[in-house]
Amino acid sequence: MRLPFFNKRKKSSLKIEVVSGTDVGLKRENNEDSCLAISGSESPGGSDALMIVADGMGGLAAGEVASGMAIESIHRQLTEQGEDTTLPTGGYAELLGQILRNANSEICQAGLVNDRGMMGTTCTVAVKVGNDLHIAHVGDSRAYLVRGGKLSQITTDDSWVEEQVMAGNLTREQARIHPNRNIVTQALGVKPDADVETSTVILQGGEQFLLCSDGLHGLVTDGEIETIICSNRPGEARDILIEKAKEMGGHDNITVVIRKSRN
Repeated sequence: MRLPFFNKRKKSSLKIEVVSGTDVGLKRENNEDSCLAISGSESPGGSDALMIVADGMGGLAAGEVASGMAIESIHRQLTEQGEDTTLPTGGYAELLGQILRNANSEICQAGLVNDRGMMGTTCTVAVKVGNDLHIAHVGDSRAYLVRGGKLSQITTDDSWVEEQVMAGNLTREQARIHPNRNIVTQALGVKPDADVETSTVILQGGEQFLLCSDGLHGLVTDGEIETIICSNRPGEARDILIEKAKEMGGHDNITVVIRKSRN
């Protein structure tokens, strides 16, 4: 599976700034989150930017290993792409979906071969190619878009509480504080087949894009995230968001990746 269009793609008219940060928080002894944020010539396969957040699942063996493997696998697969095979019918976003499914198989196999037992991780990845932002997602890490000063969640949480909200059994506010809010229904590494959500956003310039683990969005409301991102430069917003999550208890690892485009 290779990409024929990378060297033929239309040059992006948007300049971008990408920042990332991760913090162990206040309650955990180690950080099971992993992230990657690269842009420009460092971005693999001729893309303009690559952003990934992976949250190793607490309670399972070697969650930090699983999240690190997800990052490494995605970066490697994108780097190894060639130029002589057409894209899947679903386009670049579907390619990312397949890459996550491949990473799922690798993590499952590693758990068996290395006798670590079950390893699991959420994963949300975004790749900017030209003026398109392609997203693939598994678990309850999130992708948000800020456009026109308004924050909107792009991904849908694979979680028990999200299922209850969709069924009308819980409100959004009830879901935020429910004791079962950390139960995920999909993750990489826990079963042979991963159900991956994919999407594409057409960028217009001036938007900001946020990837984060539930250590942020589980403690800081969407309204607070919107205000912080819209009121600060990306690097400052990253630091403020992490500190805000710690002020609210910091009971989990906290990871943030922010991308801003400008004409």
